[in-house]
Amino acid sequence: ALADASGRTTFVGDMSHDEVVRALGRYDALLLPTRGENFGHAIFEALSAGCPVVISERTPWRNLAGAGGWDIPLENHAAWVHALQQLVDMPAAEHLATSRRARMLAEQRAADPAVVEDNRRMFLRAARM
Repeated sequence: ALADASGRTTFVGDMSHDEVVRALGRYDALLLPTRGENFGHAIFEALSAGCPVVISERTPWRNLAGAGGWDIPLENHAAWVHALQQLVDMPAAEHLATSRRARMLAEQRAADPAVVEDNRRMFLRAARM
């Protein structure tokens, strides 16, 4: 399901990877108050689409301020509201710059040999199950 600026949510059904990235690129942010992620592939997909993320601090995606998003303690409701209000109030030029930083962060992570190796091991373990 995807939500637009008016708050309408639409169930879009199954999508290919390319369709997901294109769809995420049409939205202002990914909101993911997750209780935990081992990598956060949805977060990576959003960032790679230039979609800033508002996520909990319970993922490997940390220190996002100024780098394409926000990583916020799950229990700090005021900080979540503040981050979302920043997005709402953000001028278009600033949102574009944030979007570019999000994309650059995804590119950096994709090129990080440690990240590539961690993902390779994870998929190999899954294949053995």
